[in-house]
Amino acid sequence: MRLPLLMFVALFFFAFECERERPEFELPLITQSGENTLGAIVDGEIWIPFRKGMGGLMGSPPLYSAYLRKNEDSTNYDLNIHASQFRPDDTTHKSTIEIRATIPSIANFSDTIYLITENSGHYSIRPTLDDPLQNFRTLTSGSKQTNWLHIHHLDTIEQIVAGTFFFDAVNEQRTVELRDGRFDFRYE
Repeated sequence: MRLPLLMFVALFFFAFECERERPEFELPLITQSGENTLGAIVDGEIWIPFRKGMGGLMGSPPLYSAYLRKNEDSTNYDLNIHASQFRPDDTTHKSTIEIRATIPSIANFSDTIYLITENSGHYSIRPTLDDPLQNFRTLTSGSKQTNWLHIHHLDTIEQIVAGTFFFDAVNEQRTVELRDGRFDFRYE
């Protein structure tokens, strides 16, 4: 008797999970404790990494990563941040945000704003499965505003990097505005 009841309960939760396509998105709070969050306003809509999971009750984590690696040719460090949204069917990317920056020195790091230079900020989207992938990138020449990455916190012991960002990414057809961006990662 207990096994059929447990199977019924599991089936009920599985069916409920399949009906839910995506959660209501809210921008994560601006934190500096390694919460593994990222969010932005993209063309007026809230954007956060999202992945439902492969039919599991708990879902799987969104795809994101942050890397801080020493540049072999200098004392500079390269920071790469990458986050993706998946479609509700969890089979293909819907959109991706990627930001790259060079940090001159982490030994004397302080709360610093870095310019997001040409091709250092990326946004890509495939609105529907039938659409081609649309890639957008930052430009420095002819830009109407300044693209920036503000690193508020860098902890090399706990491996935490946190900050905010703001940039426009363009392609041949249009400009995508990424505003009020924030991230708080434990980096590798």
